Amino acid sequence: MALGYLDKLMKAENEEFPTVLKTIHNGNLTVINVPHELYPDGIGPDGEKEYLSGAVVYKLSKIFKHMLEHKIRYFDFNDF
Repeated sequence: MALGYLDKLMKAENEEFPTVLKTIHNGNLTVINVPHELYPDGIGPDGEKEYLSGAVVYKLSKIFKHMLEHKIRYFDFNDF
């Protein structure tokens, strides 16, 4: 079942799907305007409606590291 969703997600990354901008909290750290991509079928395997792509997760890890090093608590994803 999950493999079918992975195939659809890989196809979705190659096509243009609408994104939703949301806020991510990691303890005291807050990042705004984080793009979440919508599932192709409208709902994922666990009932969620959107997901973070691998590229976004990678950028978030770099942003959180930067925030910790420079003692920043609030950051805009578009500024990175």
